[in-house]
Amino acid sequence: MAWLYEPTDETAIVGQSVTFRCAVRGLGEWDFITWSRIRERDTPFTLFFDNSTFVADDRYSVESNGNGYDMTITGVNRSDAHQFRCAVLGTDFSRTVSLTVIGKCKIII
Repeated sequence: MAWLYEPTDETAIVGQSVTFRCAVRGLGEWDFITWSRIRERDTPFTLFFDNSTFVADDRYSVESNGNGYDMTITGVNRSDAHQFRCAVLGTDFSRTVSLTVIGKCKIII
């Protein structure tokens, strides 16, 4: 397996949308890509598995890109600042990335 689109760390301003890309060359017929949010003590919580959603927050979505899935978070807020992992289920092939969220600034004149 090899990365076609390796996920990268992202930064977003509160209210913006952010997309994490993930695509893998050489997936077998029974290989599935998952997206997880990393909780405390490095415990992953699966958000998506083979285009099935396991998170109740409809701001999170995935879209197939042919060889994997891109995960988008719309209307980013501070609570979205986590680490996320794109992985091929049942293998050690994965990449963990971070989302940094910046608050909006008010300019008072």
